[in-house]
Formats: sequence, structure tokens, C-alpha cells
Amino acid sequence: MANNYYEVEEQEGTRIEKVLLAALVAFLLVGGFWALGRIESSFPEPVLLSSTTTNYNLSQTDASTVSIEDELGVTQKRRDVAKLQQIVDNRNAVLSMARVAQTKAEKEYKFRREEYRTAMQAGSALPRVRTGFESSRAAYEVASALVLPAQAALDAATKQVAGEQQKLNAAQMRAQSVFDQRSFQRNLKLFAVHFTFAGACLAMSFAVWQRARKRRWRYLTVLTAVFTASVLQLLLLLLRYCWALFLQDIAVLGVSALGTIVCVLAIVGIKRWLYSPERLAQARLGSHRCARCATPFIESQNHCWKCGHALVEKCPSCGGNRLLFAPHCGNCGVGVQGSP
Repeated sequence: MANNYYEVEEQEGTRIEKVLLAALVAFLLVGGFWALGRIESSFPEPVLLSSTTTNYNLSQTDASTVSIEDELGVTQKRRDVAKLQQIVDNRNAVLSMARVAQTKAEKEYKFRREEYRTAMQAGSALPRVRTGFESSRAAYEVASALVLPAQAALDAATKQVAGEQQKLNAAQMRAQSVFDQRSFQRNLKLFAVHFTFAGACLAMSFAVWQRARKRRWRYLTVLTAVFTASVLQLLLLLLRYCWALFLQDIAVLGVSALGTIVCVLAIVGIKRWLYSPERLAQARLGSHRCARCATPFIESQNHCWKCGHALVEKCPSCGGNRLLFAPHCGNCGVGVQGSP
């Protein structure tokens, strides 16, 4: 009686039970990935750029987090370069003003000089013309004298900025190297912790499921759902890391290869298990159709009227006729050894 009870319990569940089990798997996956997210949040991401940098997104991390550039002094070097660049801009403006003044004074000087020369040739050089010429020449000399120091100051500031910019570039490369190293270490730790968590869930759920299965527990389907959720969690986690490491760069090729493998495995599985010759023969005979040509027959027939294929064989236990490929005899109920 107990064996009959367990046989009934092991039959296919109802449709509503399947829906509830699918929902249970989904809710378990949500909880599992929430736990993985909490684990990931305990490993803060390294921050490369300072919060004062314009292209830094404050929403990605806490504004109080110290960046790698702050640790290595890159931010201060960037400020120093900005200040020096401001000095260069100011000295460039002074030089431009000096050159404008020089050009203006040169034009005035050339005009007064030509005026004075013409007056001298005419023999009517007035003191006013001479005074204007001399004053314009003095103004031009003064303006020219201001250009050289302004140019020298600009060259010195430009050279200083170039030196500091080289130091800044070296510091930025160092910061990027440290950022890459810390990111790799963080990802490696996350990989170990994630798969340790997912592997532990899978091992525990499988052990409990296997034990309950041996004891023929009545609610084995619940543990089956838990075990399925842990398997899916591990597979999705593996897919996430594969996508980040490999498939993201070759997404199209990866989808093509994955789809090809899945389709080939599905075809092999269908041909081997779902539509195997023995299973197909059993399904046809179970619906009173010939195992070879699928022609309907009645129970009194021993051979198919269309193709002549045998429909029954002798039972080795009771000697009566039983359907070909049947795992149990329809007369005595004894299982036939070697039946599919």
C-alpha cells in the first residue's frame, strides 16, 4: 500500500503546482541575487577621479570617498598646472598688449619720421615737427623695450607649465595603473566570494534534495525547486562573468556560437530521449497504433494490417500476449527484463 502511495506521489504534478513551483524558483532567484548584490556592495569600487573633476559622476559612489588621484597627489598637481596655465594666459595677454602698443607706436614713429624727413628736404623743418618726431621715436623705443621682457616672462612660464604637465601626465599614468590593479583585485575577490556563495547554495540544496529523494519525502518538488533555483543562480552568475570577460567584445559571435551549441544539444537530446525509437514505439502502441507505420489497430490484432509488423509478443512470465515494447505485461503485470 505504501509503495502504491509513493507511486502516486511521484506522478506528474498538476498545472497549478507547476506554476507555483516556477514562481518559487523565480522568488528564490530574486533573493539569491539580492544576497549577491549585498555581498558586492561590501567591496567598494576604487575611484580614479576626484569628486572635483568635471567628468566625474557623483552618483556612482559616495562623494566622501577618497579617489586614487587624491591619494597620489594628482589632483593637487592638476590644480598647480591650472594655476600656472592661468599665469601663462595672463602673460600672453600682457605680451599681446605690448605688441599692440609697439605696432601702434611704430606706425606713429614712421609717420612722424616721414613727416620730418619731408620737412627737412623742403628746408622748412619746424620745431613742432622735430619735437613730434623725437617724441614718437622715444615712445616706439619704450614700447619695443616692453615686448622683450614680456616675451621672456611668457617663455619662462610656458616652460614651467610644460615641466609640470609632464609630471602630471606621469602621475595620471601611475594613478591609472593603481586603479586597474585595485579593480582587478576587487573583481577577483568578488569572483571568489560570488562563486563560493553560489556553490555553497548548490551543494547544500543538492545534498538536502538527494537525502529527501532517497527517503521519498512527500514534498520533494519543493526541494527540487530550491535545487533548480541554485543551479540557475550559478549558471546566470557564470554567464554574467563570461559576458564581462569575453562575450561583451564578441557578443554577436558569442550569441551565434551559444545558439548553435544549444540547438545541436537540443536536437541530440530530442532524438536520444524524447523521440527515441523505443519511446516513440511505446507512445504509438499506447494509443493503439502500429509502432512502425502508426496505423491504428484493435486489441485482437497480433500484426499490423498495413505493414505486417508484429504488435504483440509472448510474456516470459505468464506466456500470454503482451504489447511489443511494453515494460510490463498487461495480463500478469510483471516487468520484462531488458524492455525499454
